[in-house]
Amino acid sequence: MTHTHARKMEVALKLTENESLRGMRNEDGVYWFSVYDFTNLVTDHEPGHDYAYQTFKRLVKPGSVHANEVLTNCQDFRFPGQGQKSTPYMTVRGLQRLLMILGGKVAGCRLMCVY
Repeated sequence: MTHTHARKMEVALKLTENESLRGMRNEDGVYWFSVYDFTNLVTDHEPGHDYAYQTFKRLVKPGSVHANEVLTNCQDFRFPGQGQKSTPYMTVRGLQRLLMILGGKVAGCRLMCVY
């Protein structure tokens, strides 16, 4: 997984009428979105809930069936500022694949992605 410091170009991807994902556009113009925010949203957990972190940790641990695929689709971004932690981000295509990997854990997916 590549580690990158995020630029100031923060964006949001509107997923439902009331929910969106935080993200950013990198220097190549590619949009990346938070894996933790996405995982909590599609599994019906509150933003910031530890469930997303634990699920990601389980998916990428050595020996996991999906570890290589998940890590290949991720970049680790760190927003500027003191105390900011690295967070895994994916493109929309990566999030689509993550949705398939999460499978039965997805709570009646209420997404309506608008590009």
